[in-house]
Amino acid sequence: MNLDGFHADAIAVFQLNVALFPTSANTYDSLGEGYMVHGDTALAIANYRRSLALEPGNDNARRMLRRMGARE
Repeated sequence: MNLDGFHADAIAVFQLNVALFPTSANTYDSLGEGYMVHGDTALAIANYRRSLALEPGNDNARRMLRRMGARE
C-alpha cells in the first residue's frame, strides 16, 4: 500500500475542510496532523498554531507543537 498517495488524499480533504470551515480549530488541527504524518513539519506547525489561535484551550495542538519541538 502506497501511503504517500493516501496522505496526499487525506491532506486534500483536510484542506477542503479548512476552506469550508475556516473558523474551526478542529479543521486546522486535522490538517496539521495530516502534514505531520506526511513529514511536512513546517506546515504541520503552522496549522497547529492556527488551531491554537482559534481555540487557546486546544491541548492536542499544544502537545503536537511540543512534540515537534516548536513553540506555541
